[in-house]
Amino acid sequence: MLEESVAARTPPISNIVRLLMRRVPHAVVVITSLNEKPPNLYCGMTISSFNTLTLSPYPVVSFNIKRPSSTYDAIKFSKEFLVHVLAANAAGAEIAQAFAKQHPAHTSIFPPQFWRLEYDASRKEQRLRDGIMDVLKCHLMPQEIELGDHAVVLGKVSEVQNYGNELRGDVALSYLDGKYRIAEEY
Repeated sequence: MLEESVAARTPPISNIVRLLMRRVPHAVVVITSLNEKPPNLYCGMTISSFNTLTLSPYPVVSFNIKRPSSTYDAIKFSKEFLVHVLAANAAGAEIAQAFAKQHPAHTSIFPPQFWRLEYDASRKEQRLRDGIMDVLKCHLMPQEIELGDHAVVLGKVSEVQNYGNELRGDVALSYLDGKYRIAEEY
């Protein structure tokens, strides 16, 4: 009888894990990729599940993405994506917040002038500027895991586009306890 009473008051395990994971800092990045629908604009979203899977024999990164998603569809269509590593400053947090929201008018598709997206004609790709430390260009790997309403995406890093930071040790934006954390908070 006592065991049933305790079990009735215990929240489901998913709620316990959610509360625990809110206390673990997560890297925050913006993922963008080319959409298949004309005029072939870029989709983008904020991700807090970004990680390095391996560095050898070549660097591979991973992240989780909720489905359905126009960004996920774009990644599967184009077979490549950009990972915009956000700076731990107000500009980085602003970008993260903007890409975390649904935009019904754009349905997660961002034209070049929206949120500092810049089209680089020489590389034929879209990228963000202010609040960005670096950008990793990745090719979608064929291995993926779809579980429930999420998918795990793997990308082989083919290039790192540095925006003048010279890998000088700047701190990347993170997410902890429901807030974006900037450098002064570390």
